[in-house]
Amino acid sequence: MTATASTPMLTRYQRAQTLFHGLYNKSLAFNTTVFPHWIEDTDCFWYRCDLDNSGAAEYRWVDARAGSQKPAFDHQALAKALEHSGGEAVDPRHLPLTDLQFSPCGNTLTFRAFDQCWQFDDRTAALIKKPSVPLLWQVSPDGKHAVFSRDHNLWLADLNTGKEQALTSDGDAHYVYGGTATAYGREEAPSLEVLWSADARRLLAVIKDNRQVPPGPPLVEHVPGDGSVKPRLVDTDRRVALPGDEHIECYHLVAFDLESTHLESPHMIKADYPPCPIFSPLYVGFFSGKRGWWSADHRHAYFIDLLRGGNTGRLLAFDTHTGEVRTVIEETSTHHRLCLIPDTHLGAMLAPLPDTEEVIWYSERSGSAHLYLYELKTGELKNPITSGPYVVRGVLRVDAARREVWVQTSSRIAGRHPSYCDIVRVNIDTGQLIEVASTNHEYVVANPTSRVSSMHKHSAGVAASANYVVTTRSRVDEAPVSIVLDRDGKPVMELACADVSALAANWQWPEQALVTAADGETLLDAVIWRPSDFDPQQSYPVVDASWCAFPPPVGSFTNNMTHARLYLEPAAMAELGFIVVMLGQRGPGVTGGIRDVAYSSRQEFWNCISPNMIDVVEGIKQLAADRSYMDIDRVGIGVFPSTSSPVGGMLRFPDFYKVGVSCNGYVDLRLVGEFVSYTGSPLPEDALSRHPFLEMVPKLKGKLLLMHGMMNPCTPVAATFGFVDALHRANKDFDQLILPSLGHGSNDFNSYTVRRRWDYFVEHLLGETPPKEFNLGEPQFVF
Repeated sequence: MTATASTPMLTRYQRAQTLFHGLYNKSLAFNTTVFPHWIEDTDCFWYRCDLDNSGAAEYRWVDARAGSQKPAFDHQALAKALEHSGGEAVDPRHLPLTDLQFSPCGNTLTFRAFDQCWQFDDRTAALIKKPSVPLLWQVSPDGKHAVFSRDHNLWLADLNTGKEQALTSDGDAHYVYGGTATAYGREEAPSLEVLWSADARRLLAVIKDNRQVPPGPPLVEHVPGDGSVKPRLVDTDRRVALPGDEHIECYHLVAFDLESTHLESPHMIKADYPPCPIFSPLYVGFFSGKRGWWSADHRHAYFIDLLRGGNTGRLLAFDTHTGEVRTVIEETSTHHRLCLIPDTHLGAMLAPLPDTEEVIWYSERSGSAHLYLYELKTGELKNPITSGPYVVRGVLRVDAARREVWVQTSSRIAGRHPSYCDIVRVNIDTGQLIEVASTNHEYVVANPTSRVSSMHKHSAGVAASANYVVTTRSRVDEAPVSIVLDRDGKPVMELACADVSALAANWQWPEQALVTAADGETLLDAVIWRPSDFDPQQSYPVVDASWCAFPPPVGSFTNNMTHARLYLEPAAMAELGFIVVMLGQRGPGVTGGIRDVAYSSRQEFWNCISPNMIDVVEGIKQLAADRSYMDIDRVGIGVFPSTSSPVGGMLRFPDFYKVGVSCNGYVDLRLVGEFVSYTGSPLPEDALSRHPFLEMVPKLKGKLLLMHGMMNPCTPVAATFGFVDALHRANKDFDQLILPSLGHGSNDFNSYTVRRRWDYFVEHLLGETPPKEFNLGEPQFVF
């Protein structure tokens, strides 16, 4: 029977639709996380406080020492002044402010709006335009000069006279001064990758070089966007190095002597060191990813290099007068990739101490991620800072005066969920550890290099004075609360409690659980979502939403989009009539820096996109053992726009997984960027001549839907076609949806592919009829 407007199934779809749209805006939850912006070295900060679920907000000023907060300025007066000067209507509840900064006294603020820089005096309501430079220009510390890019070269501008001068002249599209990695053939996050010395006399820069990199797998626009009919090749000059290619994209390090701004041709020194391969993550540039810094003498610079293959990492010292480069630290791993940047971060997890010529180095050498103190002049290890059977998950602040480092750890307290992060202070010299916040919760703290803070520029959880920390206490079965703590962990004030009043009255909070991995020893996180009309006396099909790219969603409703997706998309699927589970798993590509090395190292299967899924199978069986409503004779896989996980599950466990949906089809590591191939571990010797999934095709038993966007530069559709060819030759039934205009990220929020995924599970796993061509609607983004 076809579902109609009066059917229960349509009602389920409508409830799931509400959750789906909540992934991308604040319609269901707001004030989920506070991102503080500290005012220089004071104990005051500002933050943006949501007023309702429409995106309306108020900027608030907090005095942590006094334990008080108030509106940061007169919003009505600023809106009126901006409307008068900018010539556009301005709503005081939706102020169009970016790059907001306050004076230490809080009386004046500068910001960008309407492509202009402004200064507002809160005492007089006076608003004036300020001279501004383009967003990608890098202004010198003394404010006199700025560096910018033109035609792939670097230029220097005198901000007082307006005079411009070329620093380089040999740049081109494949030899870019200050360039960022092109990754899959495109710039991921355009930025100018240069770094000024503190005295404004020298400049450090990278040159992105992919001149010898071959063209990547071709992208064919079968349905041209200009309305023409003939298919055409696009991005024909796209350069992507694949595993086994001789040449790869890399960085050269160079320095400029700008001591005399009147030099006709400022002196450039190239580091006497081989080019550095690009390496993950690719969403930030070299210096914005904290991979280099200046010494206190402004002569030497330090940078990190991860050699091709991902096993050996180095910290190097660059003499910018002579070009000489020496190795300060070199570390090699023989059994897994060397983790310099954890999977939860976008920047290197190390902390320079320029004044004492030391560095805090991050390493998994002991079997767990810990911090070590090194002498920069000699490369000598002075002492371990942290140690023990736990993992350092984040460096929040170095308090050089007190010789302390604020860090987050996990797996430190027995009996707690192993992925929950706490907050501690550790003495750099003695290793003495003092807890600041540690309960059976996730403590979300803004950290400039972490993924959760990537959308909140200049936000930091710990004050520059290291006297206070702002954190959001969260877990999957509670609304998160943002609080201010002093350095000893004493609560100072509550800033905000997330408003989740828009959730349905019968909302089912997910359940956090623990399971044991297939090794019989390792504890793994598990989260269970149930429909809002859940009846424990009924039997429900199970959908495995375990995602290989990130840890379980212990962060609850954090307003970082990644976490919202990890939380609400499984909830939406559950509303259709499923029990949805997400489990941690041992294996590559899922745990870099999140659990210990034994947890992370490669187990049975080398494909880094598909981790050790036997853990998930065993975990689901454990969960179902005391939850009779979970029907493990009806298990599906693939909630997220996942790649090879559903394919791997269907082939490796054909009697367990009955239905699978893969939104980006199939991944063959031989066809993706070379940097991805060692994200988990080095590939085995025969990896380039064979692919295990293709050999396992005859094992397929269940219903499999492959969806793939043909404009996907990250995971080429050719890989899916290769898999389809293998299915054809094996005489296997399957379903396929190829979308000619969709790229990689498009599948993440494309309402059509989401609805088709829902329909497939409802029809083939739940055994019911989905509503005919249900219009899910395109999401409206509100940040």
